[in-house]
Amino acid sequence: MLTFVQQEHLIELIKKQRCLWDSTDDGDVDFAWTAVSRQFNKKYRTRKLGDDLADEWTAIKKKFLKWKMFPETHPRPRFWRELKFLDKTSTIEKRDASPVEEMDDLEMLNFSQQRYLIFLVKENKCLWNQGERGDTEIVWTLVSRHFNKKFKTTKLGDDLQDEWGRLKKKFLSWLSKSYTYPRPRFYRELQFLDKRQKAEKISTDFDMDDLADDMTSVCLSNSDPVD
Repeated sequence: MLTFVQQEHLIELIKKQRCLWDSTDDGDVDFAWTAVSRQFNKKYRTRKLGDDLADEWTAIKKKFLKWKMFPETHPRPRFWRELKFLDKTSTIEKRDASPVEEMDDLEMLNFSQQRYLIFLVKENKCLWNQGERGDTEIVWTLVSRHFNKKFKTTKLGDDLQDEWGRLKKKFLSWLSKSYTYPRPRFYRELQFLDKRQKAEKISTDFDMDDLADDMTSVCLSNSDPVD
């Protein structure tokens, strides 16, 4: 956890990197997070990774957006003044609080968890390739097992499947309507879904040895992506 002073400085750094909070900006997100972490670590003599600060930013932003959308049920966050620049990029309307709607819109995985989920799904082609043989129900159970072990959570396979559906939908919408739809955060990591080109190899911090043999053997590799 960052101190209040560190959180405020993080907000200042992110505000200068528009691609980190404005989905219509074409800036390099990975490069921006590297720049933010470098400046942050230099000031506080820490060793925070870009992913660490991205998770912290997600938590800060979530509190602000919840308050903006549901002011009657959520307290005003500490940095509401500093985060006003987010109003310029999101059409947040005041609505009646709905637990179902709120959960669907805001209770998502953080940056690191989403990235790791994509990594797990990519390694099991039957979860994203209709031409691939495999028991998807068993595979999602194994995905959730590895996910929960890494992050010490209790996510069900259905929970992660829903999150994957949202990530995939955003990517495919951008892919088919790139001129009108904002570029998703993980567009590089999700290139394996693009039938038009070979996926670009993405460097990752995740070790393949972390995945058990029972997981990678469930899906039988026999074709290229078709969906």
